[in-house]
Amino acid sequence: MQCKICKDKKFIIKDKVSSPCSCVENYQKHKIWNQSGIPYVYYDLDISMIDLRYGSLEDKRVNKETIHIIENFKKNFSEISEKNIGLFIKGSNGNGKTLCACDIGKNISLQKKNNHERYKVFFTTFSGLISIIWGGLSYDPLFQKIYNNDEQRKALFKYWNESDLRIIDDVGKENKTKSGNEASVLDEFIRSNAYTERKSIIITSNIETNDIAKNYNKSVDSLLNEKILHIEIIGEDYRKNKYLEQTKQRLLKD
Repeated sequence: MQCKICKDKKFIIKDKVSSPCSCVENYQKHKIWNQSGIPYVYYDLDISMIDLRYGSLEDKRVNKETIHIIENFKKNFSEISEKNIGLFIKGSNGNGKTLCACDIGKNISLQKKNNHERYKVFFTTFSGLISIIWGGLSYDPLFQKIYNNDEQRKALFKYWNESDLRIIDDVGKENKTKSGNEASVLDEFIRSNAYTERKSIIITSNIETNDIAKNYNKSVDSLLNEKILHIEIIGEDYRKNKYLEQTKQRLLKD
């Protein structure tokens, strides 16, 4: 039987060993990532896209250190997960925080936890998480086809409880309320992660580490300093560089 995409055989036999063609292999990976909630736009992106050649010497040092930590986090996740160590990835808009988190999530979701199963990864935005908790609807990938808040809430806690690695993206970009209830939501989920489930967690945010207590509360600040490594990505907005500048240059030529 041929692959409908590349027209090659679905399985390639070499030296009496059969292996799937790249199309089948990619399909299998994408299926796993889809079940983890990782946004489709990050399927073909990884941390190799973060350019370490530019910026000040200090920026280069920080970014190289961050990439090194991420690579070792993926490599040693079996040991790290037993100690429920997590990451707080800080950076400005468009620096690659989500890219780094998704790179880790994609890698871990393909790793074998034991002989029978892989590690389970759960990706959600903080805005989406808050929306579900407050009775609204999340439009994050895992919840797009669930149109009822009660069902989304059930799914949220199911994914949360089953996962070995939780990723909460874009903390700090949610709509702030006068009551500050978003702080209690963040506190609850980080606390349960640290003390009850004892799983690894990754949080991405554009909030400076020193400003967490001011933006949320001292409890959240304290929790984010317990078994969570703080790392940073520094640089210019890659979205602006990639899309606006390319469009500008193309329009100038036409």
